Amino acid sequence: MSRQLRTILEPRSLAARIVASVALGLALLLLLFSAVALWTIQESAKAAYRERVTLAQALASRVDDVLRYALLTLEHAAVDLTLDTGRPLSQAQREHLADLHHQVGSFAVLSVADAAGAVIWSEPSRSDIALGKPLEHLPVQEVLDGGKPRIAEFQLPGDERQVFACLAVPLRDAHGRVVGVLMADMAPGHSGLNLLPSGAVGDGVYAQLVNASGQVLAGTRGLDPHIVAEHRVLVPELASAAAPGYRVHEPPPGAPFPSHVVAYAPLALLPGWGVAVEQPVDAVLALPYRLQERLALFGLAALLLVTTVAWLDVRRVVRPLNQLTAAAGRFAAGQFDEPLRLDRADELGILAHAFDTMRQRLRASLAEVAEWNRSALLDPERVIALVVQKARDLVGADVAGLSLVEESGGDLTWRLLVGGTDRFRQIRLRPGEGVAGYVVQTARPLVVIDWAQPRADGPATAPIVDLERLRAVLAVPLQSGGRAFGVLMVAHRRPTPFPGDQVALLASLADQAAVALENARLYAKVQYLAVLEERERIAREMHDGLGQVLGYVNTKTMAVARLLETGRLDEAREQVAQLEAAAKEVYADVREGVLSLRTSLGPGHGLLAALREYLEGFEQQSGIPTGLEAPDGDAALRLPLAAELQLLRIIQEALTNVRKHARASHAAVRFGVGDGVLQIVVEDNGQGFDPERVGREGWPRFGLQTMRERAEAISGVFAVESRLGEGTRIRVTMLQAQQEAADGADARLAGR
Repeated sequence: MSRQLRTILEPRSLAARIVASVALGLALLLLLFSAVALWTIQESAKAAYRERVTLAQALASRVDDVLRYALLTLEHAAVDLTLDTGRPLSQAQREHLADLHHQVGSFAVLSVADAAGAVIWSEPSRSDIALGKPLEHLPVQEVLDGGKPRIAEFQLPGDERQVFACLAVPLRDAHGRVVGVLMADMAPGHSGLNLLPSGAVGDGVYAQLVNASGQVLAGTRGLDPHIVAEHRVLVPELASAAAPGYRVHEPPPGAPFPSHVVAYAPLALLPGWGVAVEQPVDAVLALPYRLQERLALFGLAALLLVTTVAWLDVRRVVRPLNQLTAAAGRFAAGQFDEPLRLDRADELGILAHAFDTMRQRLRASLAEVAEWNRSALLDPERVIALVVQKARDLVGADVAGLSLVEESGGDLTWRLLVGGTDRFRQIRLRPGEGVAGYVVQTARPLVVIDWAQPRADGPATAPIVDLERLRAVLAVPLQSGGRAFGVLMVAHRRPTPFPGDQVALLASLADQAAVALENARLYAKVQYLAVLEERERIAREMHDGLGQVLGYVNTKTMAVARLLETGRLDEAREQVAQLEAAAKEVYADVREGVLSLRTSLGPGHGLLAALREYLEGFEQQSGIPTGLEAPDGDAALRLPLAAELQLLRIIQEALTNVRKHARASHAAVRFGVGDGVLQIVVEDNGQGFDPERVGREGWPRFGLQTMRERAEAISGVFAVESRLGEGTRIRVTMLQAQQEAADGADARLAGR
């Protein structure tokens, strides 16, 4: 399953694979970049939240400054206001307090209490503050007891919406004793106090002064300061920490306000009070959101840009790879003529140069092998000379030689030794004797670095080593059909190691030499068998043709003699005329036989070339125009030598019948090649005959049986088509693949 999935997902094109790899690498890089960017955005969001906390701290500091200023104002006034125990306020003191109230502002209620906490003066009047009545403010008693200024929250009894900041400072007598309290109840939401800026602080930013219960005391939203805000639960949580902080408030479904951030900073002077800054989350994170959007667009654009550049660059890289692939395909098809040109200075250029060098070497090697094959067909001794010289050059040896097993007797003789003396011809070995006999017997290479040193491998004696004073010897067997029939040897006259690549090269050369020499032997054998077959054919034709005619001539001669003896001259002349006709027929048969014998096949002279030569002579002798329709070149037929020879004889026999019996004015030979099938047709426009009568009566056979046997010998199908007055058609059909498989050895011998 994984293999199938990998096959589906894995791109088949190298360009697509490279681009996919680049895109994947870039995607991973962007993923890492996205993680860093996400972390950055998160940190940016946290920084935005902290900015709101900083704003809350700044506003809280502003409120602290207002309260601190008011407290200092009261303290300065208290210094100038000296109370006497049991005595009412003087007119001057009352005027001083009136000025103080004017200085503090209309947002505050000023009160003076005596040592018992009872109100002795108040401006303006308030229902909960009555002269002579004790003040219920908590700071009053604390100031009387401690003698230090205090600030605390105060709510009107029975009305929790009325919340004040109570500032109280001690009043002292002439002896410095605390004898009263100067107190100011400041309404935080009073417009004249202006604790917080009016309206929105920024883009959707609102500030609220709240107490520990979440009650809004003052704000920039324009709310009634007595309304309990929607942060009734959230703010107490922040206030309980007594430290700056923030929370993201997610409203319930259907709420009239969006998600927003609440930043809180406590007041330093008034515990439980603090400034809450709120802003919609979208406004707070507008910058991080824009950054995130731009990073996403940048990443996508970068991915597309890099992928496009990678694709264009890959095409530039893959184009020469396609050229190399096409060149490799040509090499695989055996086409080494077209050079590979790739003008690049990079690795591809180096690879292309290596490819072209390989092409040149393969071309030279194939030419050399072809030369060996041609040499094998013409002269085995030339193959031996080429192999020995090549072996000496490959190894850089002092001496190189080749030894073969004689077919008669099985002895080994050195056929050639390059770099040595001529005395090697005197050496004759049995299998197992000397270097050659040992290698033939063991059928494996022999490597000796120094013959003078003790060795575990090799023969005890070696005449060729002693004769040529050799020290280092490398010998490999020539094998065919699992049988060693010769030895290829290289040697040095001083101790020399043979690297493994030299052993492999010499073994490869020996394999090629073995094929070439075996081809030469088989070709000689085929030639010998062909000669025997031709002798048999000539004997049969002389018996069937010339022998019968000569017998006929002998009979006619005897008849002429008797007619002359009896004086029957007219009848004798008639018999002589018949003898003359028979002599002409014999003469034509002999000339045609000579023409057939002169038409032969061989290297560089295939079936079509031989047939054209034969048809030219046939037209001259018979006077019958004969056409030829065939593919261009012998290579198109792809037939082994034995098959070509049989087809040539069939065509010659068919045309002989045309000359003798058809009375035709035109003949033709046609070759048809298609889908691995070869069809040869010989036809004429002569008088024709009845094939059934020939088969039934057995005479005349016109050589049909011989042609049929020749066709069947090469796995062909022979057919005759003829009707009286409509000419004759001889057809041979055969499969080229069968011929290549059945006669591969003959094809190699023919150099095809």
